[in-house]
Amino acid sequence: NTSDSLVITFYPEGGNIITGASSAVAVRATDLNGNPVAVKGLVRDNYDAVMAGFTTDEYGLAKFDLESSGHRNYRAVINWNGKEINYPLPAFNFYGGQISVTKASPNYMERVLLGDSIYTKDALSYLIAISKENMVFASIGKGLYQVAVPEKKLPNGIVTFYLFDASFHLLSERSVYVDDNSLHVKLATDKEIYAPHEKVTMNLSMTDGDQKPVASLVAISVIDSRFSDPAKQCPVIPADYSDKTIDNIFLAGDECFSDKERDLVMLLRNNNYERLSNSIENPAIVDDDSLLYLKGIVLDENDKPATDKIVTLISKSAFRTDTTNSEGRFSFPLDNYADSTQFGFKVTNLKGRSDDSKVVLDTLVYPKVKTPASLKELATLDSRKVRKYMDTYYLLPTEDKHMLPRVYLKDQKKPNYDVSKRISDNSIILTSDQINERNGVANAVLNSGGLHLLNGYLVVNGLTGMQAPDKGSEPMILVNGAPVIVSSDLQETSPDLAYLKTFDPKSIDFIEILKGPDGARYGMRGGNGVILVNTLNNLRDLSSKENKIKTFYASGISKPVLFPIITYQENDEKPSTFIDDRPTLFWIGNYFTDKQDNTITFYTSGIPAIYQVRITGITSHGDIINKTTKFKIK
Repeated sequence: NTSDSLVITFYPEGGNIITGASSAVAVRATDLNGNPVAVKGLVRDNYDAVMAGFTTDEYGLAKFDLESSGHRNYRAVINWNGKEINYPLPAFNFYGGQISVTKASPNYMERVLLGDSIYTKDALSYLIAISKENMVFASIGKGLYQVAVPEKKLPNGIVTFYLFDASFHLLSERSVYVDDNSLHVKLATDKEIYAPHEKVTMNLSMTDGDQKPVASLVAISVIDSRFSDPAKQCPVIPADYSDKTIDNIFLAGDECFSDKERDLVMLLRNNNYERLSNSIENPAIVDDDSLLYLKGIVLDENDKPATDKIVTLISKSAFRTDTTNSEGRFSFPLDNYADSTQFGFKVTNLKGRSDDSKVVLDTLVYPKVKTPASLKELATLDSRKVRKYMDTYYLLPTEDKHMLPRVYLKDQKKPNYDVSKRISDNSIILTSDQINERNGVANAVLNSGGLHLLNGYLVVNGLTGMQAPDKGSEPMILVNGAPVIVSSDLQETSPDLAYLKTFDPKSIDFIEILKGPDGARYGMRGGNGVILVNTLNNLRDLSSKENKIKTFYASGISKPVLFPIITYQENDEKPSTFIDDRPTLFWIGNYFTDKQDNTITFYTSGIPAIYQVRITGITSHGDIINKTTKFKIK
């Protein structure tokens, strides 16, 4: 019902108002944009007698009880902007039913009512409960009856009860929100106050009501609370909430909704059975083990299936062969491969001779995952927090009016790399011509002018101090402008060379080496020199006109980049000169837990502040996890 700028919607409990019985009716008041509005109203019958009253809350919601009679009409009367507006209540449904729910711990009491036109003492009806598209309760009754449903039998989250007649026609539906605290989330640090560069031990666990571990996948972040996301405001109930498929609207926490408000929100849910029925589709039969299989067909010059052809698969991590069957098909079972992996196919006959056969790959079918629109909203930047961040963590001057604008010199010969990424005109540039599989990235850098290997460590222009070279004497490494944390391995003493050896030469556009004053712009660490690695979006092709290899890039599994962990040894005799000004101390986006206790360790930075620990995720039962704690660095 709409009048001027006010929209009033009524939601009878169970979807119907049954005559001769008390019915709960929820009210929602919004403006034309869906924003909640606070109003007061009275419910009157056609004799102008007051039957009930209501006042909407901050969410624009209210509820009243109505003892209705089939011989009267009812309306809500609201005074809005000095004008009295009448809104008729929904018409009676004499052929419907009603599920009325009251919570009497430890049970939910379900009262079943039938309309006048279908009620008899022997009228058969079925009551079932659905949670996350799974049936969790079922019962049968006759006439008017009441059923006690144990709360412990129901899973956490939204549970919807459906009432059907003997012919399985839907008569009523009613949703409830179950929150019996069956999921216990433990998140605690070993101390509340830490010193700079001190080790933090954090325990994490998710258990059910019986203290048994619940498998969960969570994201964990530890960040300076001054720059963490501001406390989210309590959500506004969307106008199309009845059509939502997410079973947890109370993710913001208990501080937003009381038990009474949660039940009021549940009264707004209707027409869920239609949505549930439409969501039941015949899923495509996909072999889970063959999700990443590379399959296809080989066609001859007449576009007909080519049998008995040897197909060779070439990639950085795989070299396999298969022979096409009578339908010209082949298949390569691969467990997993990184996203945008370059593969090459070469087709030969049984004698090993290449021909001009065509390779047509099957389309990979991935599971469809929808992200709620609320999670796609861009974060808002607070100018005051940005200024505070710059003053705390970025002490270098943001601009210098005394410096002349940078001048770029262009050579007539077009270079074979992205010149716009070059930092200095006096730097050493290693292009793709100098970096290849035979030479290797580490050897190409070591063979550059001014770089030496002393006592197993990489140094630029000799030592910068009167001390033996160590890992602190090595140049700073940045990949695409971001500094990286490197470490040595069993085969290489130098952390820098060990890290550079992990690069595929085909993935590098060019490497720039800064020495002397050019490296000083990156701070004290850059005084030892800086190695800038610039990578390509795609690997260089394996194919050529001579080898007749057909290449393509396959969509695979995107492996997350590991968050760099900085460690401090308690027995270090020499204090580190590294200025630890990290606002984020720890982050992981896919931490899996299925044990009673999980231990996570990291080290504090050198910035005194209060740090917030937040975990968000989901359990194997579909329960949402959202918990925070804090500690302090003095």
